[in-house]
Amino acid sequence: LTSRSRISRVMAPEEEDDDEDASPPDLRVGDTPFAIEFHPQQRDLLVAGLVTGVVAVHDLSGDRAERPVARLSGGSRGSCRVATWALPRGEGLLTGYESGAVVAWDCSTAPQCRRTWEAATSGAVSTACSSLAEDVASVFACGDDLGNLYVWDARVSGRRGPALRAKPHEDFVSALAAHDGTLLACGADGRLSVSDPRRNLRRIGLSDPQDDELLSLRVIKDGRKVVCGTQTGALVIWSWGRWGDSSDRALGHPESVDAMLKVDEHVLCTGSSDGLLRVVRVQPGLKLLGILGDHDGFPVERLAANKDLTLVASISHDPLIRFWDARELHTLGEGDDISADAAAMDVEAADDDDDDWETDDDDDDGPVSSDHRSRGSSSVVPTRSRLKSNVDSFFDGL
Repeated sequence: LTSRSRISRVMAPEEEDDDEDASPPDLRVGDTPFAIEFHPQQRDLLVAGLVTGVVAVHDLSGDRAERPVARLSGGSRGSCRVATWALPRGEGLLTGYESGAVVAWDCSTAPQCRRTWEAATSGAVSTACSSLAEDVASVFACGDDLGNLYVWDARVSGRRGPALRAKPHEDFVSALAAHDGTLLACGADGRLSVSDPRRNLRRIGLSDPQDDELLSLRVIKDGRKVVCGTQTGALVIWSWGRWGDSSDRALGHPESVDAMLKVDEHVLCTGSSDGLLRVVRVQPGLKLLGILGDHDGFPVERLAANKDLTLVASISHDPLIRFWDARELHTLGEGDDISADAAAMDVEAADDDDDDWETDDDDDDGPVSSDHRSRGSSSVVPTRSRLKSNVDSFFDGL
């Protein structure tokens, strides 16, 4: 899939969904946001880290959403690159800055927050993860521009060093994820690293270099697959426990995949530098299910979803936070095999009719026919039945 014009041909204008868009208007925050994240419990509470270093907490439920309900100054720390809530209740907030400063905030009375401690990394903070330990809400991990990983325990206050530190990457750490007590990181050096934070960040695995920058990371298929978005647009896939060479490369995105959201165990929402928010099913094959949003040519830098996955937020290189109605993401599997049969399809491949969206398989996951989908001007993902009659004509001449 190489252009927005091809997407628009999938669905005729008269077939677009007539439901009212439930997303709030775009939020102008004054300066370019570098980080966004919804509160894990309060569905309308959103935190944004800005290029000026300010951290702004917005309540989208009110009439004055553009006025932050809390504003945390960055001082001389530089731009705020990371802002992430402590899971599962959001009683804490971790912010990371260009200077390498890491600040923890007590947000037990959210939206009001109080600084509890501050520490520092060797390089500029590039990414963070707050779900490192499901039973301990105060444990955070972060990565920096020098390839270092850090683990912090927010229960210990005061200026100090990290509880754990390792350097698995030679370039900046672009994304982190935690699963089953394991910390996964990907970096611009083209490697995926797997560490055990319970054993002093002991390395469990390090992938072969991919000759491509890895920019985003998600664990899917109930922990059986790890997906990384790349600079060239391919999705690189590893099977859990086989950390050397990747098991699959899913092709289709024309430009870099800088951000990913997990919709369910088989479906992702991807943000690309071509400005499109795509909803895709990963393995077998890479199947386009719809277009959730369009930045009109501006790259999608970050994605965030509220706690019930009814609203998705995205940011780019302007002072706007854009919102997209994501209610129909919950109906993607109705009357189809996405959720019920996808696990079986991981083992037994389906159709072999590949096109622009395809995979290079060397695992047991087989390719299937692509099903290009899109929306018109609305932000709602079109359902499968609406698009089936248009697919054949769309492929003609490609």
